[in-house]
Amino acid sequence: MRKRIEYFDGLKAAACLGVLLTHFAGAFRNYQLHGSVYWINDNILRILLDGDFQIGIFACISGWLLMMKGIGSVKETLKEAAKRYLRFLIPVFFVCLAVFIIDKTAGFHNGEAGGMLSNGWFASYYQKSFTAVDVIMSPLIRIWIFADDSFNGPFWMLSQLLFASFIVILISFAVNRLKRWGYLSFIPAFILSYHIGYAALACVLGAFFCLAGKHIKEGIWSDVVFSLIMVITVSMFYGLYEKLLIKILPKVYISTGGNMSGYFKAVSGAVFVLSVSNIRFMKKALSVKPVSMGGKYSFGIYCFHWPVICSFSSMLFLRLYGSMDYTGLYFLLLTFTLLLTAAFAYLFSFAERWSASAVKLLFREKKKIPEDQK
Repeated sequence: MRKRIEYFDGLKAAACLGVLLTHFAGAFRNYQLHGSVYWINDNILRILLDGDFQIGIFACISGWLLMMKGIGSVKETLKEAAKRYLRFLIPVFFVCLAVFIIDKTAGFHNGEAGGMLSNGWFASYYQKSFTAVDVIMSPLIRIWIFADDSFNGPFWMLSQLLFASFIVILISFAVNRLKRWGYLSFIPAFILSYHIGYAALACVLGAFFCLAGKHIKEGIWSDVVFSLIMVITVSMFYGLYEKLLIKILPKVYISTGGNMSGYFKAVSGAVFVLSVSNIRFMKKALSVKPVSMGGKYSFGIYCFHWPVICSFSSMLFLRLYGSMDYTGLYFLLLTFTLLLTAAFAYLFSFAERWSASAVKLLFREKKKIPEDQK
């Protein structure tokens, strides 16, 4: 029975909150905001509002935890792959169902809100109504094969994460059956995951760091070395990585543009996870109950923050816009979004538990296994 890693829960909570803040800032940022609100994006703290970095953290943890299962037979490999698909599919179906209900009742108002803010990106979501067929086909096929994000913008990442999970399962099988020779499987795994996308690459990196971490001894030296690595990683976000890429690989940087940036940030997020896992005081801080508890609701926060922003928060924006100072409205909307998303995440946790129990029952697992931390 695998013991729950509490500091990973704390990291996931922070990462999903970071994704929420990134999307909220992108949706409601406006010239009417007080200059101090923009301060965070003009210094090293911009890392808090970088969704690609947060995705790297989340994907790395997913690959790390999956690698810990130690799959050693063909039967286990096939079984784990099927379980992984169902563990993704069932909760996502409930999210799509909830979005469908919101669409038919409260409705989505981001189009009008985005128009008033001259924000075409924000206005582009939820432009068509959903059908019952969409609720079934999207979580069953479209999200995984076509990276369909019509139900939820952040769902673009799930397809990459699922296929990366299959790759990690195969790596785990190779390492457990072939021992040292099995490590060679990381070479094609890194190449394949790179072509799938940066979330997939961060997931496979998590599996690699899981194995590498076993050879690192905790102590004062690990604290110092990995603290230094963490500082360097974070400092890269203050424009340093762009300057380095332009000097080292100018043609590649120009040709790939933002795509290269996404890969760099996701990999940085994975390195950040490795650093945290080897710094004792960071692990203790992230394992504190109020912090680690948030990790149990992290997937719900990830799944519901965007529908909340595009529906209820946008509705409140339309009713109050122009009647109060915009900076005050901005923080009122942020508070409202956080509270409502937390409520949805709490209710969603029951669906997650039910789906986990259903998958265990389907595969006749009698032993009590801690709920996967995704």
